[in-house]
Amino acid sequence: MVSTGDPSCILRGCVQGWTAQEVPVRWLQLLAIAAACTPQTAGELEDCARIDAATARDECYAELLFERLAANPEEVAERVEELIEDPLVRDFVYLRAARELEPASGRWCEHIHTGSVAERCRLLASRPHLHRALAPGQAPQGEAAEPPAGPLPGSGAAPNP
Repeated sequence: MVSTGDPSCILRGCVQGWTAQEVPVRWLQLLAIAAACTPQTAGELEDCARIDAATARDECYAELLFERLAANPEEVAERVEELIEDPLVRDFVYLRAARELEPASGRWCEHIHTGSVAERCRLLASRPHLHRALAPGQAPQGEAAEPPAGPLPGSGAAPNP
């Protein structure tokens, strides 16, 4: 019998009491967890850098950087300026941030250099009533909400107990 203090025992799963069939599955699970916890930004950005076509490369950077913008806005905004060559693609990253991350803030509009895109961003930021979160059961403006359960007020019907 192998002692659980034997270093080679860990590879075979002795410490956890895994069966021989479980060992490969458990190791794959552990590797998947380790891979999920490893930051992938550098590798993915390097993948974008390998793209020859400038437009496709900029779009690759735009998608990856937008996904990280909410978590670290200042650092990622610097990377957007540094990595994306096309100013229109940069502007649309900021417009998307203004629309999806902070719709009531004009903060992202300040980064936009294209006049028409900047104007659209400022218009979006100036209408915060269009961006408020809706409470459960509340319909967006112009749509009918679900009617409340029970009789309608003034119908004369008795409410169900």
